[in-house]
Amino acid sequence: MRLKAFSGAFAVIAVFLLSSCAPVSRVVKQDAGPLSGAEELRLAMAYESKEMLEPALKSYSRVLDLEPTDARAHFGMGNVYLKMRRYDEAEERYKKAIELDPSKGAFYNNLAWLYIETANVITAMSMANRGMALDMERRYIYLDTLGVANTLLANYSAAEMYLKDAASSVPPSDVRGQLHIYTHLFEVYEKQNKKKEAAEAVEKLKILRSGVPVTPIP
Repeated sequence: MRLKAFSGAFAVIAVFLLSSCAPVSRVVKQDAGPLSGAEELRLAMAYESKEMLEPALKSYSRVLDLEPTDARAHFGMGNVYLKMRRYDEAEERYKKAIELDPSKGAFYNNLAWLYIETANVITAMSMANRGMALDMERRYIYLDTLGVANTLLANYSAAEMYLKDAASSVPPSDVRGQLHIYTHLFEVYEKQNKKKEAAEAVEKLKILRSGVPVTPIP
């Protein structure tokens, strides 16, 4: 049975893997030749970040034509396939990315979200924990995933614990991350009929959307 997708899946797009990855145009000078693998990867990431899925897929494919063992390109293709709900292909690409570079926590996190979307929640939790062990500096990403997984299993007290821990560790500058976490906290409170806490989460979301940093729920 398919589970209802949670709002605001905290998957990580491939752009995080490269800093200052400005978009690269496919229009090049006549004497410049085709794009290099690195340039094509930046272009694919730019397409992905703008939700231009078909162009992103084509660009990631061109990267792999040039560099078949580029884990970032496999990961990026997995992201695109996940958004397209082409789950088997997404799983294959994520697993290939992990095989090529098992040190990236985000690879495991996005595979966890795939398993959440396909009702394999226990495996999703295992993947999120493996990712967090590799990326403790950004543990709030994985705590959020664990919170959602526990909510789907109706383990509401555990879900609340994970999500409040995520809210306390997410950097104030990461507004997108805070929005995901507080949205998921609201969903947990709503399922438990905790009206006061749900109302507080809604207020946090309103403040975040206005661009003002918020204090985590204690």
